[in-house]
Amino acid sequence: MTESTLPVGDIVEPSTQGGLPRRIDYVGRFITLSPVNPQADVEQLFAGTHGSALKEQVWTYMGYGPFESEGHMLGWLKESAESDDPLFFAVHDHVTRRRVGMASFLNIANDMRRLELGHIWYALDAQGTQANTEAAYL
Repeated sequence: MTESTLPVGDIVEPSTQGGLPRRIDYVGRFITLSPVNPQADVEQLFAGTHGSALKEQVWTYMGYGPFESEGHMLGWLKESAESDDPLFFAVHDHVTRRRVGMASFLNIANDMRRLELGHIWYALDAQGTQANTEAAYL
């Protein structure tokens, strides 16, 4: 095997100094990711994803939903708000001033400075917009 002539940077040792993701607002140009607030989030999230077969398609590939009622979704949001992994966020659209979906940080490995994005879903009116692109960026 021949030695590579490509430049290689310094070895980075695993560290816990990176810190765990925080329950804070992550603010972008188009959306804000805010830690789940069940009472404040439920009405708009339920309305955006329930009430018609088309709206409820958002739940097709999720392990939960659609919910029987706003109260059932509230119960799920309360459980989600207490979780640290996944760490759930509501997606707030700056233009409409509405909660349009959710995303989470999960499978958090602080020593490797790694996490995954998951539990991502959006109401119909937010699909195809810049909401998900910016959420992933934030």
